[in-house]
Amino acid sequence: MIALGFDSGIAHCGFAALDVDAKLVAAAVFTSKPQDRVGDTQARLAEMLDWSLEVSAGLLTDEDVIVIEWPMIGGRNPNDTRATNAASAAQTFAAAAGLVGQFRAVTPFMYSPVPQTWRAAIAPQKRMKLPALHDHLESIYGIAARVGKSNRSHGLDAVGLARYGLRMKGR
Repeated sequence: MIALGFDSGIAHCGFAALDVDAKLVAAAVFTSKPQDRVGDTQARLAEMLDWSLEVSAGLLTDEDVIVIEWPMIGGRNPNDTRATNAASAAQTFAAAAGLVGQFRAVTPFMYSPVPQTWRAAIAPQKRMKLPALHDHLESIYGIAARVGKSNRSHGLDAVGLARYGLRMKGR
């Protein structure tokens, strides 16, 4: 059994695969080309979905679990005081919906938690802040070395989502 985690997004989409023992099988982060513009949503979404099929090829069976992060309403964490970018939020919803649609037929074990749900479920301590959770996951999986320092948060979120999938399957 494999658990796949997708940190959905069009500009950056994190991916991680963990085996039944929570060992890292694969990790990657899709990044749109720098010249892409917000208006290129359709092309960027198609590129990201193609990428998601490539990185997951050969890993999936009907026993596997896929976890795709569902964005917060408005694309914003209620604890984040930064302004919401409506176009970016809409693209993130499109990415999550595209991933759900693409993988729905592959496995009956699919979850789409919002960030607070999966983070609370896998955190080793109650009310653990995201930087501390990321540091905890980094110490176990060494994601920055695999996906690069600038993509670390997307890779770590994908690992966290995969861990959430294992937990939901009772592992």
